[in-house]
Amino acid sequence: MERHEAWAASSANMREAIEQAVRSLGGQVREVAPDSLVAEFGSKIGFRLLGGYIGNGRRRFPMRLTLLIQPRTGDASRLTATVVSNEGWYLVRLPATSRLFRDRSDEILRGLRAATEP
Repeated sequence: MERHEAWAASSANMREAIEQAVRSLGGQVREVAPDSLVAEFGSKIGFRLLGGYIGNGRRRFPMRLTLLIQPRTGDASRLTATVVSNEGWYLVRLPATSRLFRDRSDEILRGLRAATEP
């Protein structure tokens, strides 16, 4: 499963805002480059053992976020986010897994937008 989204963002303290938003959403920044950032959310093992319905299961759903930063003129940049499920291989995928992915990716993208929009 994969999802893409792009939006205009304020360049002022943008990278710090992105990293803070990732941490507040339960993610960990794994790679940082001048024009990109990669973060991971959730846990493969936690998701396999506890699933998505026990406790706060949605936050356990394993995902990988790649954020491309394209500078624009003035005080704005364009952010392009790609969120990919990272739960690994399963013999059978339940329909609820797609719903968990959609709900959690919505939460992550909303949080990033709120932290970076002008």
